[in-house]
Amino acid sequence: MAVAITTASAANRGVAKEPLPHGISKKELKIKRGEPIDSMSYTMGANMGLSVSIVHLGEGINVDPSIIRYNLLKVYAHDDADVDVAYEFLTSFNYTRTASYLRAKHERDYMMEAGITENLPEIPEIFDETYTCEAVSAAFGSLMGNTLATSHFDVDIAWVIRGYDDAMVVRSAEEIDAVMLLDNEAMTAQMREIERIERAAAMAEAERVKSENMRLSNEWLAEIEQQEGVRKSSSGLLYRVESVGNGEYPKYDTSNVTVHYEGVLRTGEIFDSSYQRGETITFPLNHVIKGWTEGMKYINEGGKITLWIPSELAYGERGAGTIIGPNEALQFTIELFEVEN
Repeated sequence: MAVAITTASAANRGVAKEPLPHGISKKELKIKRGEPIDSMSYTMGANMGLSVSIVHLGEGINVDPSIIRYNLLKVYAHDDADVDVAYEFLTSFNYTRTASYLRAKHERDYMMEAGITENLPEIPEIFDETYTCEAVSAAFGSLMGNTLATSHFDVDIAWVIRGYDDAMVVRSAEEIDAVMLLDNEAMTAQMREIERIERAAAMAEAERVKSENMRLSNEWLAEIEQQEGVRKSSSGLLYRVESVGNGEYPKYDTSNVTVHYEGVLRTGEIFDSSYQRGETITFPLNHVIKGWTEGMKYINEGGKITLWIPSELAYGERGAGTIIGPNEALQFTIELFEVEN
């Protein structure tokens, strides 16, 4: 998806200079004279650069473009960023530093435009000992590099960097057409294509995960079914009564139960536990997943049971939160303390 260069070149602008991280050479970043532009890669880099030049530098948030560029290339070359840490760091920075800075800055700008020169709000420092310019810039670059490393189209890193470098001289949307090799309309069209590719890839990956989780869950349940004492209900629920109590059984879907429980994935990872929280929980059986509603009727007060719940009796294709994936079978160990029918 290459198009010829149709606007004036913006070569040698921006921050296209050393240092380069290990694994990236000048040769890899060099674009030959007359080479057709890779418009998707250029657009990707340009959008990253514009987010720095317009959104940050244009607002007086003086991150370091060279540090961003270095870390972008570093993560792209090695794919070794702790993305979650970088994301959480920047989220915290935006919440604790950027928001108050921009609020004060915009209020001050508004007052000055209105001719008000007294009692202007003081603009706080954007960086501090925790959120240094270097750390914030490195985090920005890491997230950008991860975006490139995980993209689902063939990225030409030289054209990405060309777009990033060109964008460093832009301070307003009105300047884009005059500076960039692609005008705003062309870059918008390319971003839509990039987003289409990424959505299609995400949907394909989601379907793959659903299918794989179903296969692995069914294999796991088949193994559990062969264990001593495990019974299978007509719904497909597997259960084993670990100990029988001496009290009342839940009779209705609306019965309230007080329990201690522990939920485990097929991998053995504990994802929820009242034991860890140190307190029992009380709820009506019609407010929980189907496997619980059914399974709790197999024990009485003072009893203990283990449930192995197929995904269709648990959270199904949607999963739950970030831990329980789609089509995941689950295991629960439950102690029943009290029943209110």
